[in-house]
Amino acid sequence: MIHIIYMAAGNSRRFGSNKLFYELDGKPMYRHLLDHLIEIKDRYNNLENTRTNKRLDSDEMDTDTVVDTYIGTDIGLSKKTGKKTKNAESSSPLVDITVVTRYLEILDYCSSIPDCHAVLSPDSEKGISYTIKAGIMAVQEQKKTGMQTGQGGVQTGQGGVRQKKPGKSSEVTHNSAETEEYYMFAVADQPYLKSQSVIKLINKVLENTRNERLAFSLRCGTAVGNPCVFHSSLIPQLLSLEGDKGGRSVAKKHDCVYVDIADESELMDIDTLSNSKQTGTL
Repeated sequence: MIHIIYMAAGNSRRFGSNKLFYELDGKPMYRHLLDHLIEIKDRYNNLENTRTNKRLDSDEMDTDTVVDTYIGTDIGLSKKTGKKTKNAESSSPLVDITVVTRYLEILDYCSSIPDCHAVLSPDSEKGISYTIKAGIMAVQEQKKTGMQTGQGGVQTGQGGVRQKKPGKSSEVTHNSAETEEYYMFAVADQPYLKSQSVIKLINKVLENTRNERLAFSLRCGTAVGNPCVFHSSLIPQLLSLEGDKGGRSVAKKHDCVYVDIADESELMDIDTLSNSKQTGTL
């Protein structure tokens, strides 16, 4: 199983305003990659044979795949035709998403999307390590309460972290003795990352059936970037991070597997307003 932790809690110190809400092509920056990840999650979880790690073909995903908005809580994502379909619902999903944020607007958006868990992490202003820890702790709590397929409102968890209430579930949907777990960390200020690249990364992780490799990341030439994926055995090392130190230091210790992509702009983090203007439209 792959737990996607979407980190949308940055400080935007160099941007001049909150970059996560800066509008790119008609919607806030934070939603571009998030909407792609939700679509990818739904497509993986819709596969009939998830228990044998059946994979998506990255070539079938294109820039027209993701619709702009959800309406209500029963509307899913569609491809090109505009046809509305229900989101994937599975008692044993292959992929889930947890959004970590400091902003109520993002929390509210996630609350309208089925199976998109979200936590409010005020301590994230102290550095990215706090966001990483909040995401991991939220996933662990979801596993305990059987939230993988639940829907509901928002509640306050441990440490002042608010998260969506668990829905009805007869069992915890994950057993670490039965399936391996990976944690993928994606950042909300990377709006040009394409679905095809994320799928290539996920498929590489799924090929790691013997758990011979523990860390994975995207790369273009000599430039490396997010998302990064870690085997669950590395969680203690991720939880030991401090301040503004991210997971890249952990990946480097474990012979990280790099998945190559062709367009370096996909790896760009938008740190300044000039970055967003120079890169152009999506």
